[in-house]
Amino acid sequence: MVTLLGFTLATAGVAGAASLSQLQAKHAKLQQQISGERSTLHQTTAAADSVQAQLNAVDASLNATRNRLATIDAQEMQVAGQLTRGEAKLAALKAKLVRQKHQVAAALRIIQEHGVVSYVAVVLGSNSFSDFVGRLEMLRTVVHSQVDILKEVHAEELQEAQQVVMLQQQKAHLVALAQQAQRTAATYRTQAQKRQSLLDQLFGQANSEQTVINQLKTQDAGLMAAIQQLEFAMYNHNIPPGEIGTIVAAVAKEYGLDPALVWAIIRQESGGNPNAVSTAGAEGLMQLMPGTAAEMGVTNPFNAQQNIQGGVAYFAYLLKLFNGNIALALAAYNAGPGAVQKYGGIPPYQQTQNYVRDILGSYSAGK
Repeated sequence: MVTLLGFTLATAGVAGAASLSQLQAKHAKLQQQISGERSTLHQTTAAADSVQAQLNAVDASLNATRNRLATIDAQEMQVAGQLTRGEAKLAALKAKLVRQKHQVAAALRIIQEHGVVSYVAVVLGSNSFSDFVGRLEMLRTVVHSQVDILKEVHAEELQEAQQVVMLQQQKAHLVALAQQAQRTAATYRTQAQKRQSLLDQLFGQANSEQTVINQLKTQDAGLMAAIQQLEFAMYNHNIPPGEIGTIVAAVAKEYGLDPALVWAIIRQESGGNPNAVSTAGAEGLMQLMPGTAAEMGVTNPFNAQQNIQGGVAYFAYLLKLFNGNIALALAAYNAGPGAVQKYGGIPPYQQTQNYVRDILGSYSAGK
């Protein structure tokens, strides 16, 4: 008696067919669910990719704004240095102007105190007319030089004051630009945080959807195993009906082999699952290794027609290599022809010996 997913098979009669139909219906429904979940996962992943692209763009804008802010800060520091030096120079000029004003004021006080007489005395003390003219010119030069120095210092003070005002305006402009750049950066940071939060949410959703898909695939794998076991019970280990049975019959006939033997190998290798992959990397119904598949001209090992064609061709080659000895050919199919030749028979590997025994037993029972 075989018990599978709530179905008990005592015989391979109508009850088995009904159970198989129900299992196949469940399998089809699971496949639809998996397809739907994959579609949803694809949409979620696409949305996540879109948000990631937006986040990358925002990050790029934020970095550009930060670079611009750094440039503005550097310019502001440079202008601040110039402004400090300008203000110091302006203060020095103001002090110089004050000193010059004091000198002029002192000269005016001397004039007020001594009057014109002292200057006339200087002029009249000349020895000749030319000396008189020279002394008069000297007095005029002294007065004009004081006035010119005062004008020059005042003009320089005005020019430096204008330069300081210009630097102050430039600094204020740079401060305003820096504040604007900081506000822009804050906006970009807010946008980046929102998009990162959305991206995390989409990643979580995608992980949940992938978990559901994995759970459904696990259920489907168990269901497929149950279907295969049920098929084996129903058909008493003979070749099942359908596409695979048709391919097995045609290819076995092409190479002169018993279809029941080919099916016994398939059942042992993959359980009739075209998508089976072993831990060693063997693929498909007859579990062809990639190198063997390539040698046999198989381009898609998960295609039932190609896999069976390549697997049967390889087994026929082994059968010929070992003079039609089915047991040795099976051992070579499992462990490699080199191992069989090395030991002059079935290699002393427990796994290979069990493999040969199980297939020959299944083949004999199916005849």
